[in-house]
Amino acid sequence: MKRSIEAGHLETIDCKTIIDGLRVRRVGEINFSVVQRFVDEIVALPDREIFDALIWIMERCKLVVEGAAAAPVAALLAGLVKLPAGSRVVAVLSGGNLNLDQLRGMAGGPPVEIDAACASASFPRADAAHSCSALSEGNVTSEMA
Repeated sequence: MKRSIEAGHLETIDCKTIIDGLRVRRVGEINFSVVQRFVDEIVALPDREIFDALIWIMERCKLVVEGAAAAPVAALLAGLVKLPAGSRVVAVLSGGNLNLDQLRGMAGGPPVEIDAACASASFPRADAAHSCSALSEGNVTSEMA
């Protein structure tokens, strides 16, 4: 998606991420259109940072989520999203499509070839119907409703 948005048209890429929910060679036209209209920023990060966020979510939130759901948390933990002081953010944590063999490999196995351009997190515009409020200065906390 990131490359397509930057190019202004749909692009097909060779995606090497191990996170299957983010392993999309070509996005759909409808999704592309929605992102063009409602997303302010797309950031890219390596699988390792997403894995670390996945573990952070398990430890702090006591949830098992799939890697794609951990991507926005990873971007926030890495400070890739610039937010005004005092902002608050909501990250939707969903899915349980987690391959334990991949998880074991990321924890201590051999290096995994990744493509940071494939592993990305999107941040909706403030005027979108389902907007995010943001987190202050990278101070990521876990709060359960």
